[in-house]
Amino acid sequence: MKLPRIALYSFVLLTPLIVGGVWLPNNNNNNICIKNRKLIDEKFSQYTNALSKKIIVFGSFPILMDFFRSGPIVRKELLPFIPRALSRIKWPSYVKGVALFSFNADVLYRVGIRTPNVISVEFCYINETLNRESGLCSGELILYIEKQKLKQTLALNLQPASCEQSKELPFLNYYEDEYLKFQSNIYIELN
Repeated sequence: MKLPRIALYSFVLLTPLIVGGVWLPNNNNNNICIKNRKLIDEKFSQYTNALSKKIIVFGSFPILMDFFRSGPIVRKELLPFIPRALSRIKWPSYVKGVALFSFNADVLYRVGIRTPNVISVEFCYINETLNRESGLCSGELILYIEKQKLKQTLALNLQPASCEQSKELPFLNYYEDEYLKFQSNIYIELN
């Protein structure tokens, strides 16, 4: 009879230790994963908002509106003013090149380095105002992005954890507000 009593005491004493030993680290890991995801969401939102503001300012320049809406002859006359308009915006260091396309995908202007990672923004206007929802789309801005520089800029100092989330997340994969619609092919690795 002593053997079952010892087994019972062992079971009663060891079960909480075993369960606690397995559950507590796993719970802590989940908390780290939640904190990491919150940090990623905050950083992505912060940089999306900052970039959106710059693009709205650029897209609101009258010279750009005229450039998109004009035919080839007037567009050629306006072309020297486009670099000046671009230089008035302090683009983030991860933007390595810029291109402007007509709505039928003709290259109207390109400067800088082309990279495979891009952010695309449509410019749609009602009269002189950007309006993605109801405006007539006149052109598109392509930002060529250096992915490693973007990752450094985001400064994702994530705590190590084995999370059930993807090992890479889309940056501006699809984002829209009342003024602009962004699309990109950029995925940031979480390592």
